Amino acid sequence: MLFRRVFIAVALASAVGRAEVSDPRIVARYKQMLEANPAEGIAVERLWKSAVEAGSTEKLIAEFREGKTFASAMVLGHLLRRSGKEDDAVAAFARAEKLDSASPLPHLARAKLETERTRPREAALALEKACSLLKNDDPRLGDTLLQLGAAWAAAGDS
Repeated sequence: MLFRRVFIAVALASAVGRAEVSDPRIVARYKQMLEANPAEGIAVERLWKSAVEAGSTEKLIAEFREGKTFASAMVLGHLLRRSGKEDDAVAAFARAEKLDSASPLPHLARAKLETERTRPREAALALEKACSLLKNDDPRLGDTLLQLGAAWAAAGDS
């Protein structure tokens, strides 16, 4: 009896999770969240997952490629990175940097991408730019400084 209840609960949760991501209202909400905060996170992950499930990743990328805002450039970079188009993602993050030179987000995203590509020197340079833009009371500063030290160590510099 208990096994049956657990099985039904898991099956229902799975079905609700799949329906949730595909719902156009939910997708629109993720896009709205990303317009307000275009950082890598759950909203990007769920938006990408919905596009993968619908077979519309290229359409989603094209939608953000047409955008003219800082947020659209950042989201485009995240989506391109997920699709394996790292060089295009770098260009999207560079465009975002031009649109908002005071934001550390393009540099943090670029550092993550360069770290994944095992390019520690490029990651360190991006992290240095991000650190210069982060305020002293920003909670991301401590972790960013640790990543910076690790990147320079991996690059053979100190």
